[in-house]
Amino acid sequence: MEKERIYYATSNEGKVERLRYALDYFKVPVDIVQVEIEFEEPQSNSVERIARKKAIEAYEILERPCITMDAAFHLDGRNGWPGHSLDMALESFTENTILKILEGRKRSCNIEECLAYYNGKLFKLGNPPQTFYSIVDGKIAQEGKGKYKDWLHRLFIPNGEEKTFGEMNLEEKMNLRKKFRTYHIGFSDYLLREIGEEKENQKRPGGITNYIKNILGFNIDLFHPEQKSQNPQNPDIPTK
Repeated sequence: MEKERIYYATSNEGKVERLRYALDYFKVPVDIVQVEIEFEEPQSNSVERIARKKAIEAYEILERPCITMDAAFHLDGRNGWPGHSLDMALESFTENTILKILEGRKRSCNIEECLAYYNGKLFKLGNPPQTFYSIVDGKIAQEGKGKYKDWLHRLFIPNGEEKTFGEMNLEEKMNLRKKFRTYHIGFSDYLLREIGEEKENQKRPGGITNYIKNILGFNIDLFHPEQKSQNPQNPDIPTK
């Protein structure tokens, strides 16, 4: 049986690789195809609103199931900068500059991400794209480490970890996603519910939700779009 294709509108190959790894980990029967679309950057302080707007725009162009994502990075020692200007900061500032501007300041920070998914079913029903939100807290290292070129991967250490993002392999990052319950988990669960749910329920006693719950050790319903609660750090963003 041919897998359904979902188009990921991004120029970042690393994002695609990480999502493919997560979907494969949860045995989600889809193919992720990378496409590049030049978006008009929405003016908003909400990663969810930006991701949704991009997903609608991508669907209007592709007329195929599609994914978009938006991210923000907040340095507590610089009053939340760069926030939604992350791409600009990655292009304009070096690793040494980031370390310099944090001298004598708090090194705590977080990465905020939201993935949006849109398909023909949602479009025909007049529903907005489904969104899956996550936030990973951490700190800035004393020096950059890892194979990545950008300072974010080389400097960011998630809470409870000793390695930077740049030092971690895909398996370590998957374990990290489970620990922080990132959007990869909620999206995997949503797709398993949507794609061949009856067939999967026959194969996996207890249903799809229990299948992922058994892998993770916690209740996946916390992430499902129907189970929305407000994120105290940003009331516009639902916590899954």
